[in-house]
Amino acid sequence: MRPGFGQRIKMLLVLGQRRDEHFTRVFESLGWRDGREYTILDRYCSPLVSLEPGQAADFLTGTRLIWPRIKPPLFEESFVPEGAEERNYFYSEWGVFDDYICSTIPKGAFIQSLGRRGPEENKIIQLSVAKKLGFNVPRSLISTDAEAVERFFERWPIVFKPLTSTPAGSKGALLTTKIHRNRLSELCLEASRCPGIFQEYIEKQSEWRINVFGTKVFAAELAASDTAGLSADWRLAHWRQGALKPVVIPMHVEKACLRFTKHFGLHHAVFDVALDAEGNTFFLECNPSGQYTFVEDQTGQPLSRAMANLISILIGGIALILAFVGLVPLLGWTNWLILPIA
Repeated sequence: MRPGFGQRIKMLLVLGQRRDEHFTRVFESLGWRDGREYTILDRYCSPLVSLEPGQAADFLTGTRLIWPRIKPPLFEESFVPEGAEERNYFYSEWGVFDDYICSTIPKGAFIQSLGRRGPEENKIIQLSVAKKLGFNVPRSLISTDAEAVERFFERWPIVFKPLTSTPAGSKGALLTTKIHRNRLSELCLEASRCPGIFQEYIEKQSEWRINVFGTKVFAAELAASDTAGLSADWRLAHWRQGALKPVVIPMHVEKACLRFTKHFGLHHAVFDVALDAEGNTFFLECNPSGQYTFVEDQTGQPLSRAMANLISILIGGIALILAFVGLVPLLGWTNWLILPIA
């Protein structure tokens, strides 16, 4: 359906949960309070969606930018089937639907990763690309060979990391774990069933949480002296209030982060980088759809404002491109699409 003159097109489609603070803070920063500028497709609240294959769905009319933050349910009232098979079916069906929606939008119009096992989400690819782009990377072994893991263990202290990411609080979550001799046999047995990452253990002086919004970089530091258990996985560390602080990072690390996001076509990403006692930095991983509100709360860094600015730039850039195309006589119909956006 073609929008009427003066009718505002909803340029932003959000794939996520309505009450997610990442959305509410950014929309407040943009002055968006009545939902005229965006559509939220919340799979956990039984949204009403209809479309015919090959036809544009009404809720996609005018969409030029997608913000995907598809996470496990954050709220008790969220709808998710109880049985394991039903849950798998639920997530699988919504995944296929999301893939179709995203196939109708240009690849560059995604603020974050869709989180559907793309190359930017693959930890093995991340480690390979990070090394090529100038990061230091801990020595790593991906293996199902118990003997190879034992040989690796004899050379360096190591940690185990799963190939897939799971939220720290979710049931059955596997986080980064330092391997001790008394657990080596158990983990080698697990490794023989499916591959995982065995990685050189870095004795951290601190860990940096680096947020990239377009070309803007914000870094926060979590020092080992302010936590317990930082050396294994910061998500399990016990922080004191105010432990996370803004930090100025070396220019070569900042540039490596920007090269990484450019390589994968990401507008926003969150990096975990370790700093050892000798001042060496190590890329640990990148979350292409990472959380940042807890960093904003602790550090006061204007991260929601940075995301709001990024959205404004991306939407404005897309509208400008469409307006330019509309100057071509045979394609002048695009001006009718631009007018409601202006």
